[in-house]
Amino acid sequence: MLPNNITFRRLVVPVLLGIGIVATLGREIVFANYLGVSRELEIFRIAFALPNMLSQSLATAYIGAMMPALILAQSAGQGVYEAFCRRLARITVAGVVALAITGALTVSIQAGVMAPGFDSASLSTLKIALLACWLFFLLAGMSFLPRLHLNRREEFWPGASASILISAVLIVAGAMVVPNSEQSGATILAYASIVAGGFILLVHTWREPHWLSTLFGRYDDPAPSSPGSDQIPAIAAPVVIVVLLHAANALPRFIDRAVGSLMDGGVVAALEYSFNIITVPGILLGSALIMVLYPEFVERIKTQRGTSLGNLPRISMGAVAVAAVGGVGIFFFADDIVRLVYARGEFDAAATAMTSTLLKWHSLGLGFMVLTMILLQACLAFSIYKILIAVALARIAAKALAVWWLVPTYGMDGLGISFIVPEALSAVLLVGVLYTLIRRGQPL
Repeated sequence: MLPNNITFRRLVVPVLLGIGIVATLGREIVFANYLGVSRELEIFRIAFALPNMLSQSLATAYIGAMMPALILAQSAGQGVYEAFCRRLARITVAGVVALAITGALTVSIQAGVMAPGFDSASLSTLKIALLACWLFFLLAGMSFLPRLHLNRREEFWPGASASILISAVLIVAGAMVVPNSEQSGATILAYASIVAGGFILLVHTWREPHWLSTLFGRYDDPAPSSPGSDQIPAIAAPVVIVVLLHAANALPRFIDRAVGSLMDGGVVAALEYSFNIITVPGILLGSALIMVLYPEFVERIKTQRGTSLGNLPRISMGAVAVAAVGGVGIFFFADDIVRLVYARGEFDAAATAMTSTLLKWHSLGLGFMVLTMILLQACLAFSIYKILIAVALARIAAKALAVWWLVPTYGMDGLGISFIVPEALSAVLLVGVLYTLIRRGQPL
């Protein structure tokens, strides 16, 4: 029996995310040892990137978009709340299925756009891996609805454990199956991701089985109407917009991979090894903070209680300061960190040099990255989607210009520096947006 104490349920989030960080590093060490910076690993990285990005970031975005409407519907009465949940269940599942089918039907386009430098044989393997990874997304995406209800009652651990489950399955596949199989390593890892998606859905369904009865219950039960619960577009529109928003915000990472595929072999793999080091503090300082504080933050806004943002600014600034200082520390010790974490087995001196070069520059953007994560989620609570999409488009433009200007001149260093530019721009713009909302007297 799990404790019901709210403090325990909040503290378990950073603990689980910390375990997830260790598991992720373990996964990367396994990849480095058995696959190094091989093309097989690069194929899996690219195939897994978009479905995994959607399953991870879209879960947070979905909760950010729907939590305010859920709170409003619940405050309007039980009948309104139940009607809202029924509609929300069907729309959520339909949306996840539609995204998964769209992804599966467009694997040829995705392969060409995300890896323009790959040869025909690699592209063929990439398409198979993409199909498997979109099935992973389908299974993991089904957990969005139960995760929303779990977060509403402040039970965060199932969502916080998702990265642990993914890493554990990939560790087993990478260490035990890939070395002993004649099949493509990329394909094996892609198939393993399907198993991970199934485990994620199973855990969420175990903790919130009611979502299934909500999904298959009567759709047309009479219930009073209320804002956000009487019109299907009022439920679907925020989710669709947030999907586009997070896809736009993630696009700079995909630009990195596409450019890396046109450079020397192994650059795409080195990019991911570097990013997986800086996302360790990024997840702990950004995602844990958002997951724990967000329900209270939304409630404060939507019920117009008080005239402040609560604990969010003070705690957020502390997290950002730690990230910025830590990033500077990583910059000076990047070579040692890469050798300590990755240099073994198939991960040779050339792989170490590529990864440490990128890590030095990526680390300087860590503070901006954490600040952007926090501010984006805070701004989502105000439902200012048009403004946030404009910020995302500015972020994409900044990344494209940085790559166009820096990579031809500075090569690998330019690719690393180009990470800082969109992160810094996003942070500055989002600070201005949130400050403007507060000064204009938005309900807080």
